[in-house]
Formats: sequence, structure tokens, C-alpha cells
Amino acid sequence: MDDVNKWLTIYEKLDRVSPEVFDCGMLCGSACCTGRNAGCISKSQFKKIDWEDKDYKPEIEIPVSTSKSDGKNLGIYLFPGEHLILDLMEDTSWISIELQDPKECRLPPSWEYPVYFINCKNPPVCPRKWRPLQCRTFPLKPAFDENGVLEMIWENEELPYSCPLIEYNAPIHDDFYRVTYEVWSELVQDPRIFDLVMMES
Repeated sequence: MDDVNKWLTIYEKLDRVSPEVFDCGMLCGSACCTGRNAGCISKSQFKKIDWEDKDYKPEIEIPVSTSKSDGKNLGIYLFPGEHLILDLMEDTSWISIELQDPKECRLPPSWEYPVYFINCKNPPVCPRKWRPLQCRTFPLKPAFDENGVLEMIWENEELPYSCPLIEYNAPIHDDFYRVTYEVWSELVQDPRIFDLVMMES
């Protein structure tokens, strides 16, 4: 995946889909962007959601954090080759970039130095066209089953916040699941990304 045009194509595919037909960040105060729970939606309120209603608004007002991130919870790594996108950005002032050793980050041995870690400086405000892959496919993640078949599962890493879609096992929009699966099917053709998914499965 050391081809910036392939990454741009993947970004464009994922730009066309979303986990829900509405902005799921309204349920949690954009917790996956801010790295912290800004509010909580109850299970009873969750059950009332019309998952086909594009104009859904939560019944409770959830304040969105406007404080800047300390960078401790929001750092995510870019996949091999994805860092090429950084060269296309007109403005990188919205992120901080660190170069880290993959050996110290418990990444596969096939990942070479450096690994690019980025932090969003003022979540949830960001130029969405440049948000990284991990932001685009959350809350799904790839995994290989016992027969080596690729599947999409809920993110199962320990998170510094609660995602109501995961917590309440929300129905995921079909197009989002399909495109996410297609994208990951292409990504795991890269041996380095294959190694990562295999390691985390």
C-alpha cells in the first residue's frame, strides 16, 4: 500500500458511507473523536432510535467537548504507506505527528521504522476529507476467524470512552459494512497489514 493513489481511492470509497444514516456522534458527544465521554445515552433512549431516520436527534442534549486533547488517548498510527497522505494536505496544523519505533508499540516485526502516530489537536473539529483510516472504519475492525476468513467485528480493544453503537450492539448500515469489508479485503493484500490483522485477531 505504498501508493498514495490507492489510499486516496480508499478514502473516497469510505467517504460515501457511514455506520448509521445519521451522525452517530450525536449519541455520545463524538466520543471516538474527543477520546472522552462527553455524555451518555441510556439504554431506554437507545431502544427508541429509528435507525432508518436520517433526521434523528437524541432526546437528551449531550455537550460536545471543546477542550484540546492532551494527546494521551487520541494518538493513532497510520498504516504502512498511509503517511503519504500527509504530503497532500494543504494544512497539517490540526494534527501533531510523532515518529515511533514499531518495536516499542507492539506492532508486527514486518513494520519498519518509522511508524507515524498522529494526534488531533482540537477534536472533534478536523478536515474530514483527511481523517485517517482508523477514524473512517470505526467501530468495526478486521479479524481473521479460525479458518483464516476475513470478517468485520466490533472494535474490541480497551477504549478510553464508551461507544453506544458497540455497547448496545447497534445495527450497522449495510453499505458501511460492505464497503468497509471491501476496503479491508484490499488492505490485507499488503503483507504488513495482513500481519497486523492476524496478530490482533
